[in-house]
Amino acid sequence: CAPATVARDDSCAVTDGRCAAEDWSCVDGALTATGSGGTDSCAGLDYTSWTCVATSGVAADACVVGVSSCDDGDGCTTDACDPVLGCTNEALCDCGGCTYTKGFWKNHPAGWPVTTLVIGGVERGQDELVAIMAKPPQGDATYILASQLVAARLNMAAGANDCSVLGAADAAEALLVDVPLGSKPDGEVRDQAISLGVLLQEWNEGAVGPGHCDDSAPPPDDPCADADTRCVDTDACTVDSCDATGACVHTPIPGCAGGGHGCVRTQGYWKNHPEDWAVTRLTLGDADYEQAQLLALLETAAKSDVTYSLAHQLIAAKLNVKADADEAPIAQILVDADAWLVQAPIGSRPAGDLRQLGVDLAAVLDSYNNGELGPEHCD
Repeated sequence: CAPATVARDDSCAVTDGRCAAEDWSCVDGALTATGSGGTDSCAGLDYTSWTCVATSGVAADACVVGVSSCDDGDGCTTDACDPVLGCTNEALCDCGGCTYTKGFWKNHPAGWPVTTLVIGGVERGQDELVAIMAKPPQGDATYILASQLVAARLNMAAGANDCSVLGAADAAEALLVDVPLGSKPDGEVRDQAISLGVLLQEWNEGAVGPGHCDDSAPPPDDPCADADTRCVDTDACTVDSCDATGACVHTPIPGCAGGGHGCVRTQGYWKNHPEDWAVTRLTLGDADYEQAQLLALLETAAKSDVTYSLAHQLIAAKLNVKADADEAPIAQILVDADAWLVQAPIGSRPAGDLRQLGVDLAAVLDSYNNGELGPEHCD
């Protein structure tokens, strides 16, 4: 209690002006009664300058002049003193714990804090949850969302502060109840699923929230601690992971099983290396283009016209396929992209839902051309 020896009578509200300056003293850091009780001798004190003490023998709402000891030692609380309530310690949002990415949880099942989760209203076991995270979404927004929701729920179960993302996680769960996995929604529902997936991904990756955990320090006793290197095979058509026993698992990608299946290059590479093209003519939409015309398209900046953005990625994707990269992961996307360019010819600057569909198709093809979906990127 030093240096002050004045404390409020904790049986009264501060507004009644009662305290006991003569009747209380500090002994070994605790308030001790020395007299008959409260008087009005402290009525003139400025209670707003009083701060809290949290020492043995002092009531939770007791205040003393000049002493500040509301700090609870927790860096994730805001500590304050109220002259009536005493010490208050309010939890800070996004403080506490850390988050791992979807890829980390997929490859470290032995470190999971739980082995079942409810996703889309269905309780799912660990094998099914790993499969959800391992499955290439191929444009299906339900898998884009569900894979991030699984990772987010695991991070929450592991103790990451979820106050900034809990609403998005609950909204994601509700959407997946209404729109089951594999249903390939379109329009506003698809846009909502992708937007929620992005929010969860940013939290899982530490861009928002409590921050990303150090992947070099996986959960203790994790037999999959070295899976990121030990379990990687040379087949671009498998998803490599590790099971709870530490054994490597190589899950074939549907439509892409059974071999290396070539590699892919970006639109920038094909623009700058026409001598490497396997063909000199391609069909985009319902129109045929010679190599010179295709190069001219690649040289034309999109400038917010999504028809050019999609054309650039479609040219690159078709050249990759002609160069023996596996087509299976994007077979339907190629069909959809050509159909879209029939509706929105190059240079037409579509708007609204038609424009958004073009943006989504271009994003999937960009992932393919960068080796993120299907065959790996060429050295």
